[in-house]
Formats: sequence, C-alpha cells, structure tokens
Amino acid sequence: MAYDVTVVDLPARQLVGLRERVNLADASVKCPALWERFMPMCIEISDATEEYAYGASTSMAENGEFDYWATLPVLSTVNIPVGMEHLTLRAGKYAKCVVELASIEKAYKFFYGEWARTRTEHPVDFTATSFERYAIDWQETGTLELYVPLS
Repeated sequence: MAYDVTVVDLPARQLVGLRERVNLADASVKCPALWERFMPMCIEISDATEEYAYGASTSMAENGEFDYWATLPVLSTVNIPVGMEHLTLRAGKYAKCVVELASIEKAYKFFYGEWARTRTEHPVDFTATSFERYAIDWQETGTLELYVPLS
C-alpha cells in the first residue's frame, strides 16, 4: 500500500495520560483497551489544550515490547490526576501520514521497514517516540494521523 507521507516540523508537547506495557502480538487488543479505560478519565485532566488525543509508543525493546500511552496534551504538568503520568513529545522532524485504524499496523510496518530503508535525508529515529493523533470526536471508522520521528 502507498502512503502519502510528508515531513513536518513539530514543537514539543506535554502529554498526560495512562501507560501500559504491551507487545506487538497483543497491541491490537491492549491498546484499544487502554483507550477504553482512559476516555472516561479525560475529564480529570483540567488543562487539556487541543481538540486531539495522542496515542504514543515509547521504550521499544528488541523482544517487541513497548510502552503504549493514551493521552491528552496539557498546558502544565503540575496537576496530574492520580493514576496518570506525564510524557513529553520532543520537538523536531516527523514523517506524517493519514491512515485508517484498520491499516495502522501495516502503516507502522511500512514506516519502520520499507520507508526507513530508503531514507537518506532525515532517517527514521528508531529510539524516539512515535505517535498517533486522533480528533477528540474520533470514531473507529475515521482516519488518524500517524507520526514517526526522524533524525
């Protein structure tokens, strides 16, 4: 499948939400379950800043485990609700494309496989956080923005 990829410069963002350790084999079940737990809790985040929610993937291990986050962007990390944590998305260049939820796994494989192998300018940063951005009124049949960090 071909993806319409653009390279964008993004500012740093402060996020607050829930985190869970998952692996590639169970991510399609555990990540949506984390969102199900997080969405009713969103009202506890008093200083959310955008009309978007962010799903972030951090701390990827060689065995396929990683931390998945369901978050909202915030103005401040002073009043983090009990049970939630803070994550900073770094400023910098990202590869961006719009995908449907049903193809998100294929899109990630494309970025970290075929697309990464062909990059000479701004290669993929395999150690930095990748993320998805969802409209706050997002539905499973809608699209989302996928961002992959570049060096």
